[in-house]
Amino acid sequence: MPAEQVDELVRTVTTAAHHTFVDGMHVVFAVAAGVAVVAGLIALFIRRPEPQPENGRTPARV
Repeated sequence: MPAEQVDELVRTVTTAAHHTFVDGMHVVFAVAAGVAVVAGLIALFIRRPEPQPENGRTPARV
């Protein structure tokens, strides 16, 4: 193989690897952001409220 073809092949493979990695990171970030938002919304809806005493004061935590 001539040196020019080897250089072109190396550039092509490097570019493909870079684009694949960056595209994969974008997908992973988007999925993680979606999961975080859904988890936050679920936590808001299924959180059990603490009962408050009749006098309106917050009980001391142990």
